Amino acid sequence: MSLKENDLFDGVRDKVKIAIARIKEFEPKDGFGYYVAFSGGKDSIVVKDLVKRAGVKFDIHFNLTTVDPPELIYYVRKYHPEVQIIKPELNMWQLIVKKGMLPTRVVRYCCNVLKEGSGIGRVVVTGVRWEESAKRKLRRMFEACKNGGNKYYLHPIIDWTDKEVWEYIKANNLPYCKLYDEGFKRIGCIGCPMARTEGRKKEFVRWPKFEQAWQRAFAKFWANWHNYPLEKQRWVSCEGKYPFQPIIGEIRSRGINKESGNIEEGFWTRRRWFDLKGYQTWQELWHWWLQDEEETEDCTMGMF
Repeated sequence: MSLKENDLFDGVRDKVKIAIARIKEFEPKDGFGYYVAFSGGKDSIVVKDLVKRAGVKFDIHFNLTTVDPPELIYYVRKYHPEVQIIKPELNMWQLIVKKGMLPTRVVRYCCNVLKEGSGIGRVVVTGVRWEESAKRKLRRMFEACKNGGNKYYLHPIIDWTDKEVWEYIKANNLPYCKLYDEGFKRIGCIGCPMARTEGRKKEFVRWPKFEQAWQRAFAKFWANWHNYPLEKQRWVSCEGKYPFQPIIGEIRSRGINKESGNIEEGFWTRRRWFDLKGYQTWQELWHWWLQDEEETEDCTMGMF
């Protein structure tokens, strides 16, 4: 694929011009302009440049997660000094203990708290693309935030491929984070479950101090969870599997009533998930988390 391609009517489809036209078309009329979400990754580098070329009003923000690669922070500060760096109230390790549950591929509360809470009441421009994942293939070029808050998203390069993103970066001589040259395909949070087992192992070899910080958080989480009074815990069985998903707010789940054997809505049980799994130490929990085993559970675990 190329940023310029022939269409069905023998014309030329210029993806750069189309992306810029999208940015101009949805420009907010409220006087505030766009809220550009900047991660420092290759997609947001392109989006930032396109927004500037579109000549629209905008401000640009980077959400510090406290598990960002140091090289990425250095890159953002050196090459994008105009970007506003937003610091969180709690770091990742404090957040794990406060939430009483671990982030997994299924439940990534860390993203909601550390990255996605900004831009309320604004039109947020991102580098989300269909090619990135099956879930993102369902996203629309312009869409309302599913969490409400009068927040909307514009994804001007949603139909671009990886190759086209790099084609644009090279053609316009845009500086990018050196981690890409080290073979990293993504440069998001260190230890993110979305990086899968091999990705996380590679990251922990590259940044061993972050692995140690994750493990300390696991140990503290385990101590708090294991010592939490059983009579105060409430657990629900997820589709007949291990009863370990906490109910938060209005979230409900179907589960098996261990007494009647019937599948019921919102059945509660007081048996702890790690007891059923036979885990005795936080190291065993760490192994489970690191091996992507949570994908087979269709749930997550935590303390309610």
